[in-house]
Amino acid sequence: MPNIIVSSEPISADKKFWVIRSGKDAAYYDHFRKNNLIAIGHTKGIDVEDIEGELSEDDVETILTRYHTHLYQIGETNSVIARQVSQVRKFLTLVKEGDTVLTITESKVLAGRVISKCYYDETELKINPDDEADGCDYPLRINVEWGQAQARDYIPYIIDKSFRNTGTIFSLSEEDKVKTLNHWLHPIHFIDDEVRCSINIKSQENLSNRELSNLSNAYDQLELLANYIASFDDPAEASVESFETFLREQSCTYSYQLTAQHAFMSPGHQFIQLKGTREQIIAFSLAFACLFNSNVVFAEEETNNPVLTEKVIELAQVIKTNRVTQSMDSLQAEMQKQIVQDSDFEEPVPSEDAML
Repeated sequence: MPNIIVSSEPISADKKFWVIRSGKDAAYYDHFRKNNLIAIGHTKGIDVEDIEGELSEDDVETILTRYHTHLYQIGETNSVIARQVSQVRKFLTLVKEGDTVLTITESKVLAGRVISKCYYDETELKINPDDEADGCDYPLRINVEWGQAQARDYIPYIIDKSFRNTGTIFSLSEEDKVKTLNHWLHPIHFIDDEVRCSINIKSQENLSNRELSNLSNAYDQLELLANYIASFDDPAEASVESFETFLREQSCTYSYQLTAQHAFMSPGHQFIQLKGTREQIIAFSLAFACLFNSNVVFAEEETNNPVLTEKVIELAQVIKTNRVTQSMDSLQAEMQKQIVQDSDFEEPVPSEDAML
């Protein structure tokens, strides 16, 4: 069973998402990935004197001024100059440590976390040290901790649509896009008093309303489980028998708080949200992962409670009936796999690696 790392506010509100292209037609995608960085080549070949390494504020202004002058001297229009200088300024001044960056090809998306400030380095980037082919000589660079490549086929439409922006660098800042990106990158996470979970529906067939209803009913029962077990000071006191009684008594009268967003394009996604007490959202995340054959590991160590985990898994078996399992199989519904550090260069497999 794969581990799902659950954290509170996995991407802080003061961090940004950036898309930075890896050259024309993603020519330097593997160079970026292998060398753990992003780079832009706008200022390539421009004399910046002795600028090297991490850039100071004076270095930034020097580079921007000289790039502006270069564009003017080669006869670019004012609109082109303004657009191009703006692209470089974003890279130099707005991309911050801790931000999330995406770079893309026609078939893949690679996500990572920015881990350095911008620096200047003319060393040629190679995929392998003994490569005879020309490497990447983009001099403006930022170091990135990359994750695993994801197949673009199964990225939520709202995100893939944003990739139509033709700029070298642009941000994804709209609230709905940021929320979707968080779902994609973190299949279970906490935001304040809410737990948010993501499911990938991979079936290519028309989706059965009956199977979707079975799955939706299971989510409601998971909410009841979270409410039930959170009522105990000691979760070890909970039992299967009393939980079954609780389900029978509460299933038709309980005031459910769970909400769901659906992006069913065959394949598609379900985004599940539940507000509640800290105890309830922790229990729900454990039960939700169990339903989809995954283990939860909480990033905040104090949240890990072996007794609660064991009891939730025991109670979740009441919900995980053959009918629910058959519906999950029919829909090909599964937890989205989290991005993990990856040093290989294999092509991603959509049905296995796809996320957000």
